[in-house]
Amino acid sequence: MEGLDCSIPNKFRHFNFVPTMPDHGVPAHNVLHRLTGEDFAAFHAQVCEAAVIARRALDATNAQESAEEWQKLFGEKFPLPAKSESGSREVKLGTAAGSGGGGPRPLKDQPFF
Repeated sequence: MEGLDCSIPNKFRHFNFVPTMPDHGVPAHNVLHRLTGEDFAAFHAQVCEAAVIARRALDATNAQESAEEWQKLFGEKFPLPAKSESGSREVKLGTAAGSGGGGPRPLKDQPFF
């Protein structure tokens, strides 16, 4: 998300530029060949807006705030956290148990794969 350059959508529109994206199965095919610069600029702007929301969800300090942000992207089917026995939905986010002891590590340091 941080590597996304959100300052360039108007360049796509102005120059009618669309980048190429090779088909995974047939690399010689450009899967974006039907898009116009206007189409790609609109798509890029939506991705930039989604990246801001996703960052807020990842940076949230509790599960309720995080889930509410994810719902803005994925809709109400994205589950809100279950209430605890005390009726609270406040769950500390941002850590996960690391292997080998040493306590929790920040999630941002966890590999995706």
